[in-house]
Amino acid sequence: MKKVLFILLITSLALCCKNNTKSTDSRDAYREMESVSSAVEVAPSIFQLIEQQSSFNNLFKLSKQAQLVPEIQNLENVTFFAPTNAAINKLSDEAYADLRLPQNLEKLQAILTYHIVEGTMDSEFLISTIKANNNQPYRLQTLQGGYISLTLENGALVITDENADRSVISKKDIKASNGIMHGIDTILRPVNMKQY
Repeated sequence: MKKVLFILLITSLALCCKNNTKSTDSRDAYREMESVSSAVEVAPSIFQLIEQQSSFNNLFKLSKQAQLVPEIQNLENVTFFAPTNAAINKLSDEAYADLRLPQNLEKLQAILTYHIVEGTMDSEFLISTIKANNNQPYRLQTLQGGYISLTLENGALVITDENADRSVISKKDIKASNGIMHGIDTILRPVNMKQY
């Protein structure tokens, strides 16, 4: 009888230790998964990229001036052809000052939203779409309502606005949580805004 009790006691202890090991293993696995998921960083939004990257300081100021911060923050699945500081610096001092006047708020909003289109389009997609269309311009409607056209010239993506002015994508494929951003070297202007 003592032998039977002893065997039962040893068996119980072995099972208990085994269950304890399983519990520890599952806790370790959970901790490992938790650390992996916390290591995966969420990409910043388009507005956060504009705010964080020094090459878009002027665009950040104009976005605030245009009172578009909430709208840009809430965008989803868009492509922003974002004017770099170099693009905005091409404006004359007079045109830049004029755009920042309170009475020209709607013009500034129209110009900035003219740089945004629906859909996340990286440079590879844009290039392959143009090539698949026999190198014909790829026409896109902007959030402002007007149109821009993209072409491929000597390997560079070139955007033509409604005034026939051209801008080159100088910084490609800046990924954001709510879309993608491409830096451009010249401001795009909707029709009837050639003075800027």
